Amino acid sequence: MGSNRVFWFLILGLVLTGKSWAGVFNTSQYAEPDSYHLGVEPEILLARGSGIAGTLRLTYGLSDLFNFQAQIGNGSGAQKFRMGAGVVMDVFPATDSQLGLGIGAQALLINVGDHTRGEFTLVPYLHRRFVQKNATLEPFVAFPLGTRAELGGGSFISSVSIGTVVETSEHLAWVLELGVAINRTSSSFSGGLVYTP
Repeated sequence: MGSNRVFWFLILGLVLTGKSWAGVFNTSQYAEPDSYHLGVEPEILLARGSGIAGTLRLTYGLSDLFNFQAQIGNGSGAQKFRMGAGVVMDVFPATDSQLGLGIGAQALLINVGDHTRGEFTLVPYLHRRFVQKNATLEPFVAFPLGTRAELGGGSFISSVSIGTVVETSEHLAWVLELGVAINRTSSSFSGGLVYTP
């Protein structure tokens, strides 16, 4: 009953809050073909209009090589709403003895004040799995970079994300992530919960 309350509290936070920057979150946590992960990602923005945000993410396994991701989020500050989708290709899966390498591509539509902007980003990432007695740890580092299009022109955007996925059971994983702004993004700290049926 306690974890059920936490889940609904996070959903309520998603509905009531938000900002455009969404983290890498569970991109490195691959969904097997025809299975899915559902994640809730609360986020604290550390600069450029500090605030709180939340994102709901769905990851679906399309094949042994590709995952589909969809996200919707909302938050405080001038940037109220975002939604988007993307694909992830895990080129070299992480194992106990091998560093994993993958790349994601995503497109986001973001409501910013009185206009909407679009962002297209590529997200190359490295990750590694460490199987422990009570959990599996999967630290990752990612380098989101891309372009932003809005009224008055476009710009190059980039950041670095460092975090870990902690699988505590077959159905539940926790994620912690620090996003560091490099160019025209916001630094953030996020965490969350990923459920796999």
